[in-house]
Order: sequence, then C-alpha cells, then structure tokens
Amino acid sequence: MPQFKKIMFDLNKLPYRLFITALLAGAGLSSCTKLIEIDPPISTVGTEIVFKNDQNANAALAAAYSLMASEDGEQVSAFNGGLTIGGGLLSDELELTYGSQNELLYPYNTCQMVKADPYSVTYWAKPYRIIYTVNSVLEGLASANNISDSTRQRITGEAKFLRAYAYFLLVNCFGEVPLIMVTDVNQNMSKGRSPVPAVYAQIEADLKEAEALLQDNYTATGNNKSQVNKYGAATMLARVYLYQQKWAEAAAQADLVINSRKYQLTALEKTFEPNSQEAIWQLQGSSQGMGQLPEAFMVSPLFKLSDYPDMEELYTTPDMWSSLSFMILPQLKFTTQQVQAFEAGDQRLVKWASRTLTPKEEPYNAVPVYYAWKYALADPQGTYKGNLSMMALRLGEVYLIRAEANAQLGKTTEAAADINIIRTRAGLGNTTAASRDALLDAVMHERQTELFAEGGHRWLDLKRTGKASAVLSKLAYKQPWSAHRLLLPIPISEMIANPKLMPNPGY
Repeated sequence: MPQFKKIMFDLNKLPYRLFITALLAGAGLSSCTKLIEIDPPISTVGTEIVFKNDQNANAALAAAYSLMASEDGEQVSAFNGGLTIGGGLLSDELELTYGSQNELLYPYNTCQMVKADPYSVTYWAKPYRIIYTVNSVLEGLASANNISDSTRQRITGEAKFLRAYAYFLLVNCFGEVPLIMVTDVNQNMSKGRSPVPAVYAQIEADLKEAEALLQDNYTATGNNKSQVNKYGAATMLARVYLYQQKWAEAAAQADLVINSRKYQLTALEKTFEPNSQEAIWQLQGSSQGMGQLPEAFMVSPLFKLSDYPDMEELYTTPDMWSSLSFMILPQLKFTTQQVQAFEAGDQRLVKWASRTLTPKEEPYNAVPVYYAWKYALADPQGTYKGNLSMMALRLGEVYLIRAEANAQLGKTTEAAADINIIRTRAGLGNTTAASRDALLDAVMHERQTELFAEGGHRWLDLKRTGKASAVLSKLAYKQPWSAHRLLLPIPISEMIANPKLMPNPGY
C-alpha cells in the first residue's frame, strides 16, 4: 500500500488535495469556534436590515443551509459527511484503507479516542453554529414587521427543523449537551449540559411545530429538495420517536409520509440522483472547489476501476499498484463484516457499492476491496462535477422505521410487508422472519445493507438498540474495548471556555 504521506504528495496534482488539507486543518480550529464565540449568521447585518423584506429573510435562512451543506465547498463537517465518516469508523461498517497512516481518523477506526481528540470538534462546532444561526433567524422574525405571513410561517418551520436536526446529531454524539435557545451570550456562556430526555423533548417540540407550519411541497425552492418541507419534518420526527422507543408515534409519522404518495422508491441506480422521487430532503453541496461531496470523496475512489475491466489486470500488477492504488482505492473501505452482511444476489452491493481487485501476490492475494458508491464523483479533469445532492432523508428509511415500529407493536404482518418492499427493490426474496424478535433482527439487517455510508446509521442503530458493545467488543482491531467511547469526548476548548461543561465519563 502507498504511504499516506505519499498519497498527500501525489494528490498535489489533483483538486482533492484541497479537501485533505481543509480536513486536517479544520480539525485544529476548535479555538476559533467556541460555543460562546460563534460568528453571526452569514449575510446578517442586524435585524433591521436582514428582515426588512421576504427576500432578505429568505437569505438569512439560506445561510443556515449553506453552513450545513458546505461552508467553503471542501471541508468535512458534521452534516456533509462527518457523521458518515466517524460513525462508519466507530461501528463495524467502514475502516481506514491506509490504517494508522491517517493519524486524525485512526482513533475512530479503533475506538480509542482520548480526551484531547482533535476531531471531536467536527461534531460539536458546526451544529452549534447552525443552532446559533437559526436562533438569530427566529429572533429576527419575532421583531420584523415587513415579512409576509406565508414567508414568516415557512421560515419559522424550517428554522425549527434545522435546530432539531442539529440537536439530534449533538445528543447522539455527546449525550447531554447545552440547550442553547437564544443568541444572548450572557445566557449562553455559562450553560451546563441538559439531560438527554430534555434535549429530545426540545427536538420533538421543534419538529412538531415545523410539521404544522411547513407546506407539503417544494415550491419555495422551485421544486428543488434542498430545503425541507412538511414531510421532511414528519420523517425526522418518526426517526426521533423510534430512537426513544415511542413505537406507535413512530409508526404514525411513517404512515403520514408513506401514505402521502409524494415519494416513491426508485430504481437503485436513480435513488441518489438530485431530486429523485425517493428523496425527501437533500443537502445541496457547493459547485465550487472540489465540485463533489466531501462524503463521497472519502468513501469512494477517484476511479471506479470495475467500470474498466480491461484495465484491471494492468492496474493490479505490483509495480502499478504501488504508485496508482491511491486513485482506485477509497480512503474508507467496507469492513469484512459489512461485505458479509449482503446476501447473494443483493443488487445494492452492485448498484450502490463497487470493488477494486488487488494484486495476486502477497500480502494482497487478489482479495477485493469493497467500498460505497452512492454518489458519482467529479472527474479529475473537472469536465464533470460530481453529484452534489447529499441524501439526508429518504423514503427507504421511512419504510424501515415503520417496519421496526410495527414489529415492536406486535404487528408482524405489517412489519414483514415493509421489509419485503425494501428487499424486492434490492432484488431479494421475501423475508422468512415471522416472529417479533426475528422481524426486529431482519429490520436491523436491512438497515445495515440499505443505509450504509449514509449519515452514520449503523453506529447510531447499534447504540440505540443496546447492541453496540456486544458487536464491537468482538472486533480485534477495537481492543481494548470500552463502552464509554460510544460517546465522543467534549472538545477541550469548549470546556475551557465554559467550566460548566463537564467531560463525558471515561475521558
């Protein structure tokens, strides 16, 4: 395998080096993004200017989406791929192709994070910037007199959704976190950590209000799914109920989305296209810089070698491999456990993933490297920009939410029917599961093979179902295992800025 430093050197010739540099640099910028020192929203120059009309109010809300998707078009953050990367490594889904040569992410691969972990700020700083931004928007709306009722209603709904979405990420990464509901620094600078149930209560309240306020269409964005609507709020609320084991409520919200007939499962090759029929909400990345999603860059290689079978023999000779493998291997590959999770004939392994052959010689032995391929990447010449619509919420997840909730409620026939809808699309036969417990296992299996490399679902699923320690403690490369690392360390810079922020246990 080429050394990580060698990869960095070779990438000087490619736009991808910009991303790596930004990623490594961004992790060390925690001192600039303290909770109490967050910059005001982009395009905001005082309430009286930003909210003088509908257009400016819309621009203020757009700032929050911009921060979430890609602030500079290149840097990984919690929302545009960070949870996919960290969650995949922390679970049994993804592993580093080049192992310990990536010093920043290696502790996540092995679940050996320490108190001074620099990458944890990735999951802390950006969510709180989003929260501060939407709090500012909500306060501006409250004092603005020249905003139409329809715009005020929609922006309020979207802002509350985004705040709930940010808190969902925070509470699942860190556990207890400060609930910041205003922009007043004097109130925020000494906030302690709120209990997890209190955080979830606020998430629920925001999502319920968002669902009530938002329209059931995308007309405000020209039918582009880059901003959330009523069914996005309903989908997120279904997920939140599921995580809290509120089975009836989760099933009801999933029913609302599925029965709306606004969304359909697509053919596998079309699922992740911009504004696909399955998409409920997609974050829109920047066309500047890399011209592709940071998430896709990390989990997929520069070239999908399986598309060029005539070149495979040439590229997998030892001499070519040593100099070119960085182009045909991703930085994060599937673990053995993830590859083995796919049943024979599962078309998701064909359409949403791919593989690169390796040299026949030792130590490779022609064992293929499998990886995710849910998004098309930009070509290195820059003639084709990659797929910039990162899937945040989609119908496939909703079916699996309803299946799990119904299984928990003893509605085994209904649960099996939803599992079979997902399996049929994947080219598989109906599930043989019939009992409650067997159906719950079947749902977890389908979530592992349906939602891989997509927002850290596998890590979150293992944690919320209480199976994380049983599964992860068996992996040799995550030893010595300690369950305290199921939560991330609170960034040291944040605890210095606010002494009331106590560290997570074990750190």
